[in-house]
Amino acid sequence: MPNPDYEYIHIIQICYPDLMATISYSKLLAELIEPILDGEEDLSEYVDKASIGMLVWNYHSARTAQSPFFEDIEEIYHHFQLSIPNGPIIFHELLQRKERLFGAFTQFLAQVETHLNQNGKPALTVKSLSIDKLPDFLSGFTPGQDGEKIIGRLMLMPYSKNVEN
Repeated sequence: MPNPDYEYIHIIQICYPDLMATISYSKLLAELIEPILDGEEDLSEYVDKASIGMLVWNYHSARTAQSPFFEDIEEIYHHFQLSIPNGPIIFHELLQRKERLFGAFTQFLAQVETHLNQNGKPALTVKSLSIDKLPDFLSGFTPGQDGEKIIGRLMLMPYSKNVEN
């Protein structure tokens, strides 16, 4: 069943797009990955799960926006869903959750940082950009020496940072 809060946010997004700048993508990504969290993750495990959420989020956003980078993102998506235990099931469930609860949010998650909050639990900080700005953003990157695609490096950028509060 759709979440009425997110349906309301979708209406706001359509009628008042400037208000959407205040949306916390950190909170949205944390809520997206909630079903795959057990509450006992250390920072490393949380980074792995945040990376999965980021990949699912960006796959959906690129597909929805018909981004020219969709094929590259799709290749990465399929590779990683096959590289983890129960990957296809986990990715499918998160993709359905993204579509159902967060379908109206199409920002590209460009960077995800994980850190420990005041309670010593893992938390997220997300930097996002409009997916139509992705080509401009990527123009500052160069392919790796091994020919890896720029988008591949970007999609796998989450890192941990232990913040003491």
